[in-house]
Amino acid sequence: MKRKSSALIGLNYCLLLLLLAGCLLTGCRQDDLGDKIFADAGPKITQTWAKAKSLDAENDYMSAAEVYDSLRQMNLTHKQEMAVKMAIGELYIRLKRAATAGDASAKKILEDIQENSKK
Repeated sequence: MKRKSSALIGLNYCLLLLLLAGCLLTGCRQDDLGDKIFADAGPKITQTWAKAKSLDAENDYMSAAEVYDSLRQMNLTHKQEMAVKMAIGELYIRLKRAATAGDASAKKILEDIQENSKK
C-alpha cells in the first residue's frame, strides 16, 4: 500500500511540474487561472488567496509562502489545491531567479530553506 501511495505522489508531482512548465511556456498567469478557480470559494478562502497573491506580487517570498501554506490547510477543491501548488512553484522559481540575479534577501531565504531541509 505504501508503495502505491509513493507512486501516486510521484505522479502528482510530475503532473504539477508539467502544468507549471506548460504555463511558463505558454505565458499563462497563475493570477488569471487562480482568480477563476477561487471565484466561487468561501469568503475566508477567497480572502486568503487574495492576501497570498498580494504578498506574492510584492515579492514578499516568505510571507507569501506562509499564506499559501495556510491556504493548503483549508478545505480546497482539487483544482484549488493544484492552483496553490502552481503558485508556490512559480514563487519558488522567481525566488531562485532573484537569488541568481544577486538579490541578497532571496539568497538568504534560499539558504534558510536549505538549512531547514537538512534538519
